[in-house]
Amino acid sequence: EGEEERVTETLKREVLEEAGIEEVEFEEEPFLKIESYDKDYYDRQLKKNISRLTETFFYFGKTKEQINLDKQSLTESEKNGNFSISFENLSVIQYLVENNKTDNEKKENFDREILTLLKEFTNYRKEKDQDLRR
Repeated sequence: EGEEERVTETLKREVLEEAGIEEVEFEEEPFLKIESYDKDYYDRQLKKNISRLTETFFYFGKTKEQINLDKQSLTESEKNGNFSISFENLSVIQYLVENNKTDNEKKENFDREILTLLKEFTNYRKEKDQDLRR
């Protein structure tokens, strides 16, 4: 209970910082976990390349609010990096990922993760909708 509560609070804080959205409800459990192995990942604290296993958890959340740029709390890096945020249809996201290819290995890995996420999320929502109809 305690850790799930902390995760939910962290997710809410991040949504507020990035999108300026104050009210969002997250499901308690992630619907997907993706593990990835990074060889020669540059660790800023150690100031050297390391190999690491990363676990990324994905949660479903919903809100009735719109993005509020006045309530965003971006880091200097995000401000300087032309950070932007918007709501998009899942098919638009898939189209953008599939049609913006690059030779950048990190972006290829990220794109593969996003496409996996979109597929798994679509399946997850279908299952949830079926459960609600029962």
